[in-house]
Amino acid sequence: MLVADIDKGGALAAVVETLELLAPEDRKMVAGIVINKFRGDRELLKSALDCLEAGMGIPVLGVIPYLCFAVQEEDTVNYELRPASNGSRVVEIVVLYLLHIFNFTDFDPLKGEPNVYLPALY
Repeated sequence: MLVADIDKGGALAAVVETLELLAPEDRKMVAGIVINKFRGDRELLKSALDCLEAGMGIPVLGVIPYLCFAVQEEDTVNYELRPASNGSRVVEIVVLYLLHIFNFTDFDPLKGEPNVYLPALY
């Protein structure tokens, strides 16, 4: 699957260029195209997607709308000390910051738990 970010523009041209630059055996592995971060009415994009499908011979599998939500920070630690908001019992979870560790974002879901105290240790 080839996914193109349309938010900054030029996505359809980038899809065509990418497919044209692929070796034939690699191009055969692309099962479909997905357009990501689309803002607006999908019907306005329909004729361009139809043209893209016809010209490239690869189906457009979907258009994903632009969604604005909190995305996890990648490979960084940005935790703040916070007390329990409701005064109830709190589970304290300590995350040690090590120089060669990845995936600190695995702990991000714990930030939203009301009974979790997640101090940052550096």
